[in-house]
Amino acid sequence: QREAISALASLSNVTDQWALLSFTSLVTKDPYNVLSNWNSSISFCDWNGVSCSRGSQRVVTLKLFERHLK
Repeated sequence: QREAISALASLSNVTDQWALLSFTSLVTKDPYNVLSNWNSSISFCDWNGVSCSRGSQRVVTLKLFERHLK
């Protein structure tokens, strides 16, 4: 059962990362380079403006207010 829970958590993390990367593909202007570290070389929980839950490492908040993204 633990393996199934672990696999589900990993899938959820991949889904969160995919959704965030999809979001970046829609951004045409990022004047403050907020999304500069949004890539797969680091955990998405360490990306600028992203807050994750401690236990499941799921995205809970995006703090992108007044960053002038378009």
